[in-house]
Amino acid sequence: MPRFTDPQSAVVPDLSDFWEKSEYADKEYVETFPTDEMIQKVELDLGYKLPRSYIDLMKTQNGGRPKKTNCPAYEGTSWAETHVAVSGFQGIGFDKPWSLCGCIGSKEAIGEWQYPDIGIAFGECPSGGHDKIFFDYRKN
Repeated sequence: MPRFTDPQSAVVPDLSDFWEKSEYADKEYVETFPTDEMIQKVELDLGYKLPRSYIDLMKTQNGGRPKKTNCPAYEGTSWAETHVAVSGFQGIGFDKPWSLCGCIGSKEAIGEWQYPDIGIAFGECPSGGHDKIFFDYRKN
């Protein structure tokens, strides 16, 4: 499984131009802005605490498609030797199909699609199949 660059060592980017405008994303991904109560409900439902950096990103727009889709990786992926492509981020919520707790969210990926039960599936990839990006909560 590829390891990605350490977010703690990265410079915090300006996220004002992070999200792509997309009617599809608005319909399928974008939830209302997450409240503390919603975050707690989602964490309880998923059985894991969400990373603070993810919560902060979702407070700029709660799910959707990024304008820039390539994320550097330490190891090769099914997409490329140096990066992974992320075509969508799942919002914190229950209502939209592609939200973390939506009908095609993290639990669906693990239960129905038989992805490994290692944490939270939060990102989509533009692959021919159904590649997912996870927050990996296994102890190394």
